[in-house]
Amino acid sequence: MKKAHLAAAVVAITALISYKATADIYNIVNLTESLPYGADLPSLNDHGQVAYRVNITGRGHIYLDDIDYSTPPPNALDTSPSLNNNGNVAWARNDNQGNLDFMLDGVNLTEDTDDHIGFPVINNNGNLAWGQHTNEWDVFLDGINLTADLPGNAQQFSLNDHGQIAWSQRVPDGGFYYIYLDGAIISGGNGEIAFEPSLNNQGQVAWVQQTGPDEYDIILDGENITQGISGQCRNPSLNDFGQVAWWCIDGANTDIYLDGINITADYSSAAYVPSLNNNGQIAWYMGGDIYLATTIISPTVAVQISGGTPQECTGVGGNQISLDAAITIDNSDALDTVSWTLDGNPVASGESVSVFIPLGMHTVEATVTTILGQSATDSATIVVDDTIAPVITAGFTDAKTGTEITTISSRDKVVPFYSIADDCDASPTVITATAGVSADNVDTLSAKTDKKEPIVNVSIKGTTEIVELAVTAQDASGNMSSSKAVLTIVP
Repeated sequence: MKKAHLAAAVVAITALISYKATADIYNIVNLTESLPYGADLPSLNDHGQVAYRVNITGRGHIYLDDIDYSTPPPNALDTSPSLNNNGNVAWARNDNQGNLDFMLDGVNLTEDTDDHIGFPVINNNGNLAWGQHTNEWDVFLDGINLTADLPGNAQQFSLNDHGQIAWSQRVPDGGFYYIYLDGAIISGGNGEIAFEPSLNNQGQVAWVQQTGPDEYDIILDGENITQGISGQCRNPSLNDFGQVAWWCIDGANTDIYLDGINITADYSSAAYVPSLNNNGQIAWYMGGDIYLATTIISPTVAVQISGGTPQECTGVGGNQISLDAAITIDNSDALDTVSWTLDGNPVASGESVSVFIPLGMHTVEATVTTILGQSATDSATIVVDDTIAPVITAGFTDAKTGTEITTISSRDKVVPFYSIADDCDASPTVITATAGVSADNVDTLSAKTDKKEPIVNVSIKGTTEIVELAVTAQDASGNMSSSKAVLTIVP
């Protein structure tokens, strides 16, 4: 049965807890909160499945996730589950009648042997390793005794998918422990005590080594990775990316660590025996329950610009542009805010915004924050170009009627006119605006300056045949255009 004060603590923290550690944010799920029995010894695969031992009325059962996976005979104890990525579970069975057997998915593989079988391990290729005791404990791999010629007891072994196996060997003289990898000593001796190896598919080995009185450290390929952590550190679990999880006891505190980060610092209950997979998930047991910690994936954001870039200027001084933040967030987290800046200055908030972008090159940036305090930022360069010259309309009107004309009697008066339009510049510069007769008739035109416009009222005399109006304008971006209107004079 679970201890009452631990069960109360589980209720207080609820089944799902999120908190921020030094390096990552984790979701911690109590997988066995609904079970009325104590659970321990988890084995975690890369799919997030967990096999573990459950103590039901004094009998050990093996569970896979929330399913009772073994049916031990009366008084038998099932223990030490090993789970691979195919969902196969191996475990040891003690029938309390002097027999220890190797179970695989409910089938007893060693019932025909009188030797004691313990600590079975299965890899992802279905290779099986176990400890077997005749006169002393030996390590077997797929039925082959690997340690028959070695003195002492072989125990606490780890098997990878290449068939490599690491184990600890306790020698009779001095009680020292060695770490072996494929039959070769890689640590121990000279008064050292090294045990509990964990082997990954890269051939790396992590193990426990006594470094002083009541001091046990985690060693990874010969390097002490817990040197700055006081107390006793045990049970390393090594994944294929070189990450290592372990537990340490320091006085009244027993916590789970991942690469030096205390994962269980917010808990008062002691936490033991982590199992780490290649996705960075960690399972362990604490207060009679199995917990699973999953790293919450950091959010991502990508700035999306409606209309793309560069864009032609369509408004006075720039464009009103729609911006969207394409966001991904872990299912265990949620969006809190989206803020936008333009050239470093705050301009808007929200997933979809409309921002005025002035003419030229600018940087927009979107920053996403989540309710768990994670954030992500993306930026994009937006160019608003003005490549279109002003549009000029020019012509003549009858001075009496005000109507636009292209021909007129030589006895009448006309008024030249023009207008200039530019989408990006409200006030283009007029460079020239002149009205006159054709070059062959320059002496036949009489003009009067209009006070409101830089052109003239034209009075036609003599035999002039053509009057021209020429206008040239330039916008703020330097785009220039010209237009010419021609008025024909009839006798």
